[in-house]
Amino acid sequence: MLDDKALYRILTALLIAGVIIGVAFPIFYPKPTVRITRRTRLTLNYYPPKIVPGEKITLTGKLEYHDPWEPLPDRAVSLYYSRAESEEWNLIANVTTDSEGEFKYEWTPDLPPGEYKIKASYRGDGDYMPSETESLTAPGGMLLVIPETQMGIISIMVCMLLALFIKRYGWSTSERIGILKKLRDI
Repeated sequence: MLDDKALYRILTALLIAGVIIGVAFPIFYPKPTVRITRRTRLTLNYYPPKIVPGEKITLTGKLEYHDPWEPLPDRAVSLYYSRAESEEWNLIANVTTDSEGEFKYEWTPDLPPGEYKIKASYRGDGDYMPSETESLTAPGGMLLVIPETQMGIISIMVCMLLALFIKRYGWSTSERIGILKKLRDI
């Protein structure tokens, strides 16, 4: 059994240890920080629509960040190609976006006829998330752009469902306009 002095000493030692730990803990273990990165969107376009081996095509695109969608200048974008059935990507070129977030590169592919994928890739950094888009050449040399994200399809589906919902419940034109205005402001 502990007497009063022993109990006092134990409590004092625990109090001192608590103060030391309370002061030392924040010094040795800094508070965790959270880094917020912004979402990016990368587009890739081409001209002319038919690719003939040995002839020049122009690859253009734009890199944007969401807040709302604004151009992302002075960022490195890599352009790659691959055979359609392969996952091995070959570098075409590294380009830098201009003040409007746009890039342009003229490429003369020295490739045999066939199907090829082309993609543009932004690696991201501490402030912006990575982004990538792909396009695919079909037999005969047509480029078909296939974006990585399917947000356009999702937006169309939501609008169609909303239209069906509005039609089903027979809202008047003024009610429909009011709902659409509220959705726009969200």
